[in-house]
Amino acid sequence: MHPKRFCLALMAIVFIFCSAATLLAQEDADPTDAVPTADGPESTGLVEIDRPENADTDPRAILPPGQSGQGVQIQDADYWFDRGVLLSVYGNEKSAVDAFQKAVQLAPEWSSPYFQMGVAYGENGQYVEALDAINRAIELEANKAAYYYGRGRIHLLAGYPLKALADLQKAADLGDRDAQRYLHKQAP
Repeated sequence: MHPKRFCLALMAIVFIFCSAATLLAQEDADPTDAVPTADGPESTGLVEIDRPENADTDPRAILPPGQSGQGVQIQDADYWFDRGVLLSVYGNEKSAVDAFQKAVQLAPEWSSPYFQMGVAYGENGQYVEALDAINRAIELEANKAAYYYGRGRIHLLAGYPLKALADLQKAADLGDRDAQRYLHKQAP
């Protein structure tokens, strides 16, 4: 599989899992839907929706009337992670790195933004930065096969086949099918 296609496919899979997790979390949340009422003869049947208590801190909360959203600081690592994944899927790796960096600042113990940032750096040909980011992801969550596979791919692109082989073997040992197929194809 072509390295760019692999990275895009991997990012799409991660995005799908994150989206599914977000949807599941939203289903568990208590909905606060406004119910239209008709209080009088002049009523249109619409009522004003109360502004959530956390509107000032939650980026998904409703903005106050008259505010356009410009200059609003989004302080949600999930938002920046999802934004980075979308930017990567559309090929804007430089902006994706910026989004992943914001996610890392907001959630420094979350391994996924580090890994995705490493993939984005790798797509830009910034292999040292890519390896640094993926190494940090592995430090945080050492048993993720995809992390070793991703680092192996970066080692291959950077010209370190022995290091790549070690990472791909580790990924295969952890059950990564892509690593297993790659190693099977490379076997003498």
